[in-house]
Amino acid sequence: MKTLTPLVVAMAAAVGAAIGLASLALGGAPEDGYASAALLSETWAFLWLVAAWSASSLARLFPNRASKTLLHRRRAVGLGFAAGHVVHLGFVIARVQLGRIELRPAEIIGGAALTLLVAALALTSNDAAVRRLGPRAWKTLHSFGGGAILAILTLYFAQGLHERPEIAYPALSLVMLALLVRLFASVGPQARAA
Repeated sequence: MKTLTPLVVAMAAAVGAAIGLASLALGGAPEDGYASAALLSETWAFLWLVAAWSASSLARLFPNRASKTLLHRRRAVGLGFAAGHVVHLGFVIARVQLGRIELRPAEIIGGAALTLLVAALALTSNDAAVRRLGPRAWKTLHSFGGGAILAILTLYFAQGLHERPEIAYPALSLVMLALLVRLFASVGPQARAA
């Protein structure tokens, strides 16, 4: 598993960058290109987040080879999200530096909180951090952090319902599906048996 993690992280970052650069190149006006690059790179990262966040629930509800592999590789998938988010952050910073966007205070605070949470989870996604923090504190950090990140990104996509419904509606539908999977996994017979 440890040898696979760098490959997964590199692939997540490379694909996120390729998606962003392609949308930048095809975006038409520079503002449209940078906006698309930032949005699509975060959408790519978001898919990784939902997969990592849903892994244990999927394994409980659908105990098969695919769900067990996802659960076993959840740490790598979460780090894939972090890598994708760093790519997104790069496009946002480029947008700001080139004067393509002026961020509102709420966007700066939300973005900073999101990035700090992503960094905290990424830096503690290793066995040494579990030992240092203790399993209970580590699990609390990752449960709270994952839920908070999901909530912040849900708000991010919800704000785009009018401007980019083709991205916002699928993203919000995916969040609803992930929440339902978690709910059913927590009340289903597999949860009661555990």
